[in-house]
Amino acid sequence: MARFRRQATAVAGRSLPDSAALHAWSVAEPEAFWALLWDFLDIRAAVPFDTVVDDPADVAHSTWFEGARLNPVDTLLRRNDEQDALVYWTERGESRRLTWAMLHDQVAALGHALRAQGVQPGDRIVAVCSNVPEAIVGLLAAASVGAIWSLCSPEYGARGILDRFAQLSPVVVLGGTAHTYKGRPFDDVPLVRQVVDGLASARCLVWLGEPSGALLSGEVLYSTILNDHAGRPLERELLPFDHPGAVLFSSGTTGPPKCIVHSLNAVVLQLLKEHVLHYDLRPGDAFAYHTSTSWNMWYWLVVALAAEATVVLRDGSPFFPTNDALLRMASDTGVAIFGVSPRYIAVLRERDVPALADTELRQLRTVLSTGSPLPAESFHTVHEHIKAEVRVSSISGGTEIMTCFATGDPTVPVWPGELQGLALGMDVQVFDDTGGAVVQEKGELVCVKAFPSHPLGFWGDGDGSRYHAAYFARFPGVWHHGDFAETTASGGMVIHGRSDATLKPGGIRVGTGELYPRVNSAPEVDDSLVSGLDTTDGDVRIVLFVKLVAGASLDDALIQRLRRRIRAETSPWHVPRHVLEVPDIPYTHTGKIAEIAVRRIINGGSVSDRKALRNPASLDHFPDLRPLLEAP
Repeated sequence: MARFRRQATAVAGRSLPDSAALHAWSVAEPEAFWALLWDFLDIRAAVPFDTVVDDPADVAHSTWFEGARLNPVDTLLRRNDEQDALVYWTERGESRRLTWAMLHDQVAALGHALRAQGVQPGDRIVAVCSNVPEAIVGLLAAASVGAIWSLCSPEYGARGILDRFAQLSPVVVLGGTAHTYKGRPFDDVPLVRQVVDGLASARCLVWLGEPSGALLSGEVLYSTILNDHAGRPLERELLPFDHPGAVLFSSGTTGPPKCIVHSLNAVVLQLLKEHVLHYDLRPGDAFAYHTSTSWNMWYWLVVALAAEATVVLRDGSPFFPTNDALLRMASDTGVAIFGVSPRYIAVLRERDVPALADTELRQLRTVLSTGSPLPAESFHTVHEHIKAEVRVSSISGGTEIMTCFATGDPTVPVWPGELQGLALGMDVQVFDDTGGAVVQEKGELVCVKAFPSHPLGFWGDGDGSRYHAAYFARFPGVWHHGDFAETTASGGMVIHGRSDATLKPGGIRVGTGELYPRVNSAPEVDDSLVSGLDTTDGDVRIVLFVKLVAGASLDDALIQRLRRRIRAETSPWHVPRHVLEVPDIPYTHTGKIAEIAVRRIINGGSVSDRKALRNPASLDHFPDLRPLLEAP
């Protein structure tokens, strides 16, 4: 970051003494910033760009790096040697490694097999598999031929996967044969075949493992492809910067999943900026982020290759076979940058998992966390249960932008409960309800200038109406992200939760994220969910659902203690009207609390796709609470 700031100072022709000044320059002079970043990160292009951006004010449809012809694989696979590119760990502690040379060879072989199947630029290739190395090979091979890539974890089930993939009409499917979770083996072959049967467009199924029994028509083994195309060179299609390369999906819990189309070149540029500048990831470092293939953080893993880092993959539960299993993996592989969810950090505290000796995590410099707001106490949990001397970076972005709006910075202090600063090149502000910018006040997180990784649109949204309704309806011409946030005196940011889950009792905006630290720190509480019961007069009652630890009971004393703490540390408006016990809290497959789904249920609605949840049966314990409105 400091080296980049020195170069930016030379380009700007004026002093940029700190990160705040660097960020201000990056959004005031976007053409100069993004051109410098392109060179600094060594983005590989066969034909250079003519212009950086056509219209910096067009957030929705700006065109970037016109004239360039490139393939993201050239930047992602800039190394080709015998050092480790990928290290894969199973729950049982078994590992296998792919060197950079092996990765090159496998991407080349699969790319030739896709061409032999007639795959053309713009065709869709999808995968149903867990977090295995072959998934990364699949993305790189698809990118090499200019195809559009998408993938899903098998936990979604056949119906949930088809709700997503059927919209894309893919021509090739990659399928995993098995995965394990908490030691339990799952046979994925019937699931994958059911998905393929539901995709009339699919003409080939590539098995990433070896299914039992004979192959069916149109099926081929990944191992056969490697043998048949061994020694073939890695070929790449040269395409425009904004060529569509990946489709990701919205959660689907409140309606059909939206297919969000991205330029893979833009994803590489933005995430490599994150890795190199905001996380200080260096060549030869080991990078791990515990994620499923259905979460956008999987792409953070892939793009770490462009930083010449070793990517560490792990499948299954982070707490199996032992509570410190993920930490042991980080120790054994010498992880330098380690990404986890806020829930993982909370469970470390709840289970009182002892930290490994600092000597066992001697390479670890930074712990990343995203998926939901990271409360201040969880910063301390990292130091107590992971490593005492480590930087904690809470980061926030999303599937929609494939980068961060607020993120880490290795050159500034860490303040517990805050995201360190705004991402370079992202003109992030906080708006009040009238669309006016506010400072150190709660409001809507927005971005007011164009950035390269804006979605190219939604698949099947011919006139762009759904795309505009999702992000630009609230504040025309401005990206409305849907987070309830505020900037801080230190130059950082606090995210108070999703604004679509924000509650307004008495007209006062309450971020659900403000309640969780006060509730979940109670020793009797294992987890919680905050929702709102809509009244007939347009008001809302805050409802707190708690999952208790074994042996605890939700008596009046506990309820009053929770209410007193919430009132003392927030405001009277935050105090829940109703406190109810549930046996489980629903989470999406990406580790986010399903607040919107619960709010629909308690207000008499329904959830369209429960397969989008990790634990769909948990919703059965959230009843229609409208009768409570008759209570005093």
